[in-house]
Amino acid sequence: MITRRCLPLIWGVTLAAPRITGAQCPESCLVAVRALKLDSLPGPVPTYYSSGFQTRARLDQALLREEERFFADSLRLGTGIRLALLNETDWKRVNAYPYGLPNVDTDDRVAFLPATDDGVITMDFLHREPTLSDTVRAKITREGVTYGEFARSITDVIGLHEVGHTYVISYGIKPHAKWFNEFLASYSAVVFLQTTRPRQARLIEAMIEARFEQPPPTHTSLEDFEQLYIQVGPENYNWYQALFLQRIVEVSPSQGLGFLRAVRAAFPMAEPDSVSLGSVLDRLERIYPGFRVWAGRRR
Repeated sequence: MITRRCLPLIWGVTLAAPRITGAQCPESCLVAVRALKLDSLPGPVPTYYSSGFQTRARLDQALLREEERFFADSLRLGTGIRLALLNETDWKRVNAYPYGLPNVDTDDRVAFLPATDDGVITMDFLHREPTLSDTVRAKITREGVTYGEFARSITDVIGLHEVGHTYVISYGIKPHAKWFNEFLASYSAVVFLQTTRPRQARLIEAMIEARFEQPPPTHTSLEDFEQLYIQVGPENYNWYQALFLQRIVEVSPSQGLGFLRAVRAAFPMAEPDSVSLGSVLDRLERIYPGFRVWAGRRR
């Protein structure tokens, strides 16, 4: 049985009590990964990978290393993240979540990414292809990528989002609200991509538009998100993540890392008490106007 300590924050999947069969998961997820006796790559982002996936391991290691360097240079910030790039067999031995759903153990700083393109996130977007509008298709085509490459890129974005939670913690921000915690994790991923990989950042906008082409879900308010969180259900939760990304791409082009610096000053980790949802929005409104209007939008 995998322990709750090893259960990371996730992107829109509600699960029953997690269970791993065929192997026991010890208290440390890092110990569990090392026990697989995988090949590995040394460096600032130590990387463990399933047999046959060295090329992809090098690419994903380079992505996380680039992100570590970006935040070290700009905010003097690091996470000490490690990468486990696993095929489905190895994944199921050490990770309770569906194969292909990027996640991070924040205690041991281990990021889990799928080694193949048949994980739940990539396959979900591949299945959505027939329903896409010509507008979204054109945006993807303009970036010079196939739809399959676009679907794979979303898995990477979600992986960067999950690693983003560790940057929020390391930077000393106390979000106070569940929605704002998710927003900040995505903000760190987006501002990194906008600065270093603008094409991938632009593909996020295609992802947002594709999600909002679908009918609106049952829950759309921040109040509902705070009360229900992942209990809104996977599809509704993903809608909220798209909503947060929508606001991020409105804010980040002009604010960049300055927004994170202002947020840390306004939401210090040392603040002893929680604040209301309204107070969170008021503080954000002073940093960058428009959060109140955005929070009141309905689709």
